[in-house]
Amino acid sequence: YNSEANFKGARFGKEADFSNTQFESHINLNVEELPNNLFFANAILMGEINSTISKVKTSKSECKIFIEGLRNIDSLNINYLNFKLSFFDSTTIPQKIIIYENLLKNLAKRNYKESHQKLNIEYITFKYKQLGWHGYIFNFFHKYWSNYGYNREKIIWLAISFFSIFWFFNHKLFFYLNCKIYSIDSIWNWFRHNNKKKLRNGELIQKGNKKYFRHPY
Repeated sequence: YNSEANFKGARFGKEADFSNTQFESHINLNVEELPNNLFFANAILMGEINSTISKVKTSKSECKIFIEGLRNIDSLNINYLNFKLSFFDSTTIPQKIIIYENLLKNLAKRNYKESHQKLNIEYITFKYKQLGWHGYIFNFFHKYWSNYGYNREKIIWLAISFFSIFWFFNHKLFFYLNCKIYSIDSIWNWFRHNNKKKLRNGELIQKGNKKYFRHPY
C-alpha cells in the first residue's frame, strides 16, 4: 500500500490477513465489524494502525490479533477491549514475552488504562500457566482474591466473609467444641457470668475434667 489504507465502515469475514504486507502510510481500521482473526505477522508499517472505534460481531466476542514479527508495535493505536493477543504454534515463549511487554508499553504510553488492564491480566495468566499445574492454582487465587490487584477491595469483603463464616460455625458449635474437643475453664467462667439464664434453663454436667452442657431444647 503506497498510500493510506482506509477500511472505515467495512465488514470483514472470518479472517483478514495482512501478513508480510508493507504499508507506506496510515491504516484506518475503524470497521463496522472486525474479523475473528486479524493477521499483521511480519508486516512493515510506516504509518499508524487506527482501530479505536471498531466494532466486534457481538458484545462478548473478541478479534484475535497476530502481530508476531510486526516491525513497529508502537504504530498500533487500538482499543484492546475488542482484541485478544494470539500467537502461532511456532511462536516461542521468549518471543511471546517480548510481544506482550512491547504492546503493554504501547498501551501505557497512550494512557489506555482499560486496554492495558485487560492485556496485563492476560499476560499474568500466561506467566502463571508456564509454572505448571501449581501455576493454575496461583492464578485462581490471584484472580478471585483481588482480580490480579485491580480490585483490592475484594480482599476486605472476602476477609469479612471468611470471618463471618468462622464466627457462625464457632457460635453454633460452641458447646460441642468446648466439651468434646477442647475444654477451657476461662471460657466456662465467662459463659456462666454472661449467660446465667441459659444455664438455669439448661443443665451443666461435669464428669471428671470434662464439662457437658445439656440444652433444654
